[in-house]
Amino acid sequence: MSEPLKVTVHDPNTGETATTEIPPGSYLLLCAEPCHRTALNAWASGTHQITVKGVTDPMAGVYRTGRDDA
Repeated sequence: MSEPLKVTVHDPNTGETATTEIPPGSYLLLCAEPCHRTALNAWASGTHQITVKGVTDPMAGVYRTGRDDA
């Protein structure tokens, strides 16, 4: 099993820093205001559908995973 991914986020306005670990097979959704998650649907198959509203530049930050099915 691979090691967790360690993510650190720094808020330059407040100076606050937060660190978390993302276990293998999981994910992190990080929204910056005014973006916010408004819905999450999860199915037993492991598929998640996440709705994010408040996006000012819809294609900024959209990255492909390199997988054909992504």
